[in-house]
Amino acid sequence: MKMSECIVDCQKLFGNFDRLQGFKLIVYCKQNMKIYEQPRESYFVRNHFCKLEMTSSLAGVSKIVDNWLRECHGSTISLLSPSSELTKLIHTMIMDREESPTCCGFYANKCWRHYLEDVIISNTTYGFKWRSRQRNH
Repeated sequence: MKMSECIVDCQKLFGNFDRLQGFKLIVYCKQNMKIYEQPRESYFVRNHFCKLEMTSSLAGVSKIVDNWLRECHGSTISLLSPSSELTKLIHTMIMDREESPTCCGFYANKCWRHYLEDVIISNTTYGFKWRSRQRNH
């Protein structure tokens, strides 16, 4: 199956869900992530994605975003038609962090919070600037 056919099939499937059911569609690649609070809206957007996930809980969204930031150090997260709960969750997760995080004090491999240098917010899009992952020996 071609990627374009896969996208159309997925978009048709997600067109059957609505906000009342609480589903969030998360589409991402190494550099960008889009979170759709109303998955049927993805029908009108052509996405070139590596991974596609759907969750019905804010805890699920938080876990997926946290893993993506840790693994990829991506460039942007965009929230499309977000509820106030989703906006608050992402904003708190990204913006309410310590200047010098103590969460990974006993580990050689640090989480994404240690490398995030700056965040640029434009409406419901978060852009990231990262520090080098190089360790001091």
